[in-house]
Amino acid sequence: MRAAVVEAVGARVEVERLLPLLKDEDGDVRAAVVKAVGAKVEVETLLSLLEDEYADVRRAAVEEIEHHSAMLSDEALLALIGDEAGSVRKAALNVVRRHRPELLSEIYAEAHAILQHQPPGKIFRSLSSIVVAQMIGGLRLSGPASFAKLEEYLHWHHWQTRLAAVRALAKIRRHIPDHLVQLLLVLRRNDPSMPVRHAADDALADILTIEPMEDEWDEDSAPSDI
Repeated sequence: MRAAVVEAVGARVEVERLLPLLKDEDGDVRAAVVKAVGAKVEVETLLSLLEDEYADVRRAAVEEIEHHSAMLSDEALLALIGDEAGSVRKAALNVVRRHRPELLSEIYAEAHAILQHQPPGKIFRSLSSIVVAQMIGGLRLSGPASFAKLEEYLHWHHWQTRLAAVRALAKIRRHIPDHLVQLLLVLRRNDPSMPVRHAADDALADILTIEPMEDEWDEDSAPSDI
């Protein structure tokens, strides 16, 4: 309902009154505000929303940033092509087609290589890593190889890969190596991405509050590496 109100009257409301809603807990509200004020705010405000946890906010930010496409580096645009959400990838690809067509050959070449069973390159490698991290978390794989892979992803340059790795550890919960717990503490304090910091905080709460009896489970039933 609140998002619908913003969509209905946002264009007629002073920008200063809507800006605080960019931090609203409701992603639909944040997305509606982006659409309402996108053409009236500094591009830096929109750039910060490219790391919003909610895909509709990122998509709306990409669509509004298109008017300032010169402010986006090639690297930033290509990173958006590898976003976890298809709607964001589509919006970013539209920006590339209209404003950076010289990047299309690189994007299509990597996509074609993947279809030929070659490993992903710099554009889609982060997206591939997200899928792997989600698989590890979804299956609750807790072997050395899985933890080593998640540790690699916790150091990844793309925030969504770090986020996926943090969430995977939260799902596994049990028998998390101490050095990964310490790394979560570092991410909670220092990661540049707010969603990663919040996820690390939630993961630590889950991992560190396991009851002793809960942790005494049958080791034979614990999923390990594939």
